[in-house]
Amino acid sequence: MELEVRLFAGLHKYVEGTKSGEPFTVHAGENATIADLLKQLGIPEKAAFVTLVNGSASPASTVLKDRDRVGIFPPVGGG
Repeated sequence: MELEVRLFAGLHKYVEGTKSGEPFTVHAGENATIADLLKQLGIPEKAAFVTLVNGSASPASTVLKDRDRVGIFPPVGGG
């Protein structure tokens, strides 16, 4: 299955050749979850604070579908 993935706020450092906020294509196995995708990309689950699938917040257990759009955000600090 083919997914459109965007990494934000520094998470692109885990995937060579990507830029923050720019979409790239990932091929994943059928019934892959967000947790599976993070593992495939080499992103620790604790580094992915918020994950969106097609614009909706989704837990790591969410099963992805072909052509889903996935956004991954780290925890944000500041004050």
